[in-house]
Amino acid sequence: MNREGIKITIFYILGILLISKLAVMPLYNSVKGKKAALNEYKETYKMRVHTLERYKSGKKDTQPNTQGTIVKAVYPKDVNYPSIQSEILNKIISTAEKKGMTVLMFELPDIVQSKKVSEVQVLIRLKGTLRMFNDLIKEMDGWDKAIKFKQFDTSRSGQDFIFTTLLSVFRAEK
Repeated sequence: MNREGIKITIFYILGILLISKLAVMPLYNSVKGKKAALNEYKETYKMRVHTLERYKSGKKDTQPNTQGTIVKAVYPKDVNYPSIQSEILNKIISTAEKKGMTVLMFELPDIVQSKKVSEVQVLIRLKGTLRMFNDLIKEMDGWDKAIKFKQFDTSRSGQDFIFTTLLSVFRAEK
């Protein structure tokens, strides 16, 4: 082969390598993104399975079976609504910050009153990982007052999640 033939062969080889790189790189990036999404789905699945197992194993134990435990789980009539809301909000904020979460926003909605039991609500938006939120819920589960999750919404924000939760606690009216 002469020098001109070698140059043409090298030019063709470089062209083929460049075309193959342009064809493979988008596929590589796509696979890399899908692996990251799969790992997130695996983590979410593991947490949901863990929560389900915990729920199934503790279902019978968490049901109040006596009047005394029900009375302990609600606030008495003499405690006013704003102090209940501020107490719950302070507990949630301090626990969330202990777990490494960021409090983005909170609201104190109107009280849902009834003749026997009133529902005192707190809306809070937190930012953190799934593990942090799971730890927060575990700690909230150990609190002495009953907490009801009325609404729950999750959205993704970069590496973290934003959790918007409407919580209710109860006050006895009679």
